[in-house]
Amino acid sequence: MKKKLATLILVLLTIFVFSGCSNNGSKSTEDTSKVRVVATIFPVADIINNIGGDKVEVSTLLPAGSSPHTFEATPEQLKQISGTQLFVKVGADLDTFADKLAEAGKPELMTLTLADKVDLLAESPLEEIEDKAGTGADTHSHHHHDMNPHFWLNPVLVKDCLAPEIADALAILSPEDKDYFQANLTEYCNKIDQLDQEIDQKTSVLKNRSFIAFHSSWCYFADRYNLEDITVEEFPGKEPSAKWIAGIIDLAKSKQAKAVLIEPQFSPKAAQVLADEIGIPVIKVDPLGAENITGFNSYLSIMRSNTDNLVKALQ
Repeated sequence: MKKKLATLILVLLTIFVFSGCSNNGSKSTEDTSKVRVVATIFPVADIINNIGGDKVEVSTLLPAGSSPHTFEATPEQLKQISGTQLFVKVGADLDTFADKLAEAGKPELMTLTLADKVDLLAESPLEEIEDKAGTGADTHSHHHHDMNPHFWLNPVLVKDCLAPEIADALAILSPEDKDYFQANLTEYCNKIDQLDQEIDQKTSVLKNRSFIAFHSSWCYFADRYNLEDITVEEFPGKEPSAKWIAGIIDLAKSKQAKAVLIEPQFSPKAAQVLADEIGIPVIKVDPLGAENITGFNSYLSIMRSNTDNLVKALQ
């Protein structure tokens, strides 16, 4: 790990040296009028784009289809960070791959950790399953320090906590555009209000309200819309043990769960076994999306597509 960090830092220093030389000899083609922003995950990058509009240049660190729990940063991501002014991360141990990148960035790099702006929910303990599986109290210590970081899946938290903080950060870096950012914020929050109302209308009429989530992404969504999620994973990014799955099966049957949610960032094997055993369908959802994925190419479309897929399964 130390060797890898040393390599990353060496790459950064090389970038600084060569960028400094090129600036002395030629005019930069970079648009310095825009605030340069890097976000760790796509939904956050899309939110920034909606608020920043044509005054920002936003890129995403996590490649499409990758899991933030298992992804490891590369020199290419380090280069991405080196030229930015604002670095926006989720925090709560979701995107730890980016921590060393931020530490190696320029001293003037502004970092916004969104988890610091939200009242986080604790991971579901599922103590009865832990007792059966024999995992004990150690299981909890691996779950993001017992706090769940997937808060962007509650639109109200995006509107009330995340979006205003992003607008404020952009205004600090570009004070002359503060009114522009605030106008965009108001417009975007109105869209989020509409989204929240749509999801509430679709979920409030459901008689079946329990589902199984292979990954622990959906507790904020379930909390907002009065649903019940049962998480399969023991540890993020790891296949659950046979004893753990047996406990999940018993719990899911007792709660009459109607679907198993799987995400493209994780192997579906264990989730499919679980669904087959219980006799319920596997439903594909995606909390991260990407610019090139139809139906999941913006924060709003991610939320709508996931809601529609879940509602169809629970009806």
